[in-house]
Amino acid sequence: MGQTDYVIRNRAPLLLSENVQTQMESKGIQYMPFRGGQKIQSWLGVPLLYGGEVVGAIVVQSVDTPRLYTEFERDVLTAIASQAAIAIENARSFKETQRRAERESTINIIAQKIQGATSVQGAIQTAIEELGRALKAKRTAVKITPKQGHGN
Repeated sequence: MGQTDYVIRNRAPLLLSENVQTQMESKGIQYMPFRGGQKIQSWLGVPLLYGGEVVGAIVVQSVDTPRLYTEFERDVLTAIASQAAIAIENARSFKETQRRAERESTINIIAQKIQGATSVQGAIQTAIEELGRALKAKRTAVKITPKQGHGN
């Protein structure tokens, strides 16, 4: 488990301002050096929390300067993460609302076309064509079963 995984699993900020490798090992975190094998001198990660759920993490690190991040930067990054999580969830919610509206619109259009058919065969044919188009299916079929228990 790496540093970011640790933040996500524990749902809490992690500030490693010096002796990063030693601190990670003491927490059971697998040390992952920066690209090119450079040792991380200072590391800070905070979870993106929304409604008690983790939607991601924000991480900053330095390979040059130990003690670059303090509790102040942790608190600032935590506040930013809170706002970012809200924005992410709002965007997801908006997208889901759009998808739902598109789906409802498609259903209504198909229903209107089926209801406009003048025969059972026409209704079935319309249903097959419109469902195939809406679902991007190469093949569609409708099966009608006879009613049971009506003198049959």
